[in-house]
Amino acid sequence: MFPAQDTYMEWLKVKYSPNTQIIDVEVLTDFFSYVADQHIGESRNVSSVTESDIRSYLDNLQSKRKFAPRTINKYLTTLHRYFRFLTANGVLKIDPSYSVKGLKFNRKKRIVINWYPHIRKIIRSGSVSPDTIKLMVVIGVGGTPQNYLEFQWNDIESKVNNKVIKRYIENHVDFSKTANPIIFQDKKGNAITTNEAILAKTKGDRSTLNMPLSPTDLRLGYIYSIVNKPNQTDEKLMKRLQCSLSSLIYYKKNALSYELVDFENIWPK
Repeated sequence: MFPAQDTYMEWLKVKYSPNTQIIDVEVLTDFFSYVADQHIGESRNVSSVTESDIRSYLDNLQSKRKFAPRTINKYLTTLHRYFRFLTANGVLKIDPSYSVKGLKFNRKKRIVINWYPHIRKIIRSGSVSPDTIKLMVVIGVGGTPQNYLEFQWNDIESKVNNKVIKRYIENHVDFSKTANPIIFQDKKGNAITTNEAILAKTKGDRSTLNMPLSPTDLRLGYIYSIVNKPNQTDEKLMKRLQCSLSSLIYYKKNALSYELVDFENIWPK
C-alpha cells in the first residue's frame, strides 16, 4: 500500500498498460516501505517525502541491493510519474522528484572478441561444461544461430585443426548410433533441437567466463574478431565471413557502436 493508491491506480489504468500498473504498485510500495523504515517513530505522510528521501532510496538500490543502473532508472521513472500525478492534482505543492536525474551508463553493447584461440586453455581449466565448449567451437568455425544445432561430427572433423579441441569434442559425443552423430545431444544421445535447451545448459558458465554465451552473442564475437583484425582487405573479409559487400559495410559500421572487449582481458587464466 502507498498514499493515494486508489486515485493513482484509477488514473494509471486509463493511461498505461497492465504491466506498468503492476510495476508501479511494486515500486511505490517498496519505496514507501523504505522511507518508513528510515523515519521510524515519526509522524509522516506523502507531503513529508523529500528529494533527499528519493536520492537515499535510489542509493540503497544501487549500493545495498546491487540493482543495475537500467533497473534503478526504471524505478525512478515510476517515482517521477507518481509524484507528477500528485502535484498535477493538487495533492502536493512541490514535486520532490523533480530534480532527481537518472543514472548514466554505457549504452554500447558489449561484445567479447578473440575467444576462439583460448578454447584449448578453457578446456584445460576444466571450469566450464562440455556443452559450452561445443557451442564455442561450433560458432568459432562458422556456425550461426540458425544452423549450429545441425552440426555433426564430420563438420567438426573437417573444420577444426587443433587436436586437443577435436579430441575433446569426440570424447563428449555419443557415437553408438552413428559414425557421424549430431554434436549437441541429450543424455540418451538424441539430438537437442531447441535453442532454449542449449541456453539452459550453458547458463552457469557465463559468470565463469565473464561473457554472454548465447549463440547470437558468440556469433557477433566471431564476426567482430575477424572484422577487427588490421590489414585485412574487403575481399579476404568477405571470403572469411561468407558475406556480401553490403553486409561487410554493415558490420564495419556497427563495430563503431559496440564496445569490443578482448577475451584475454576478461579471462586471463
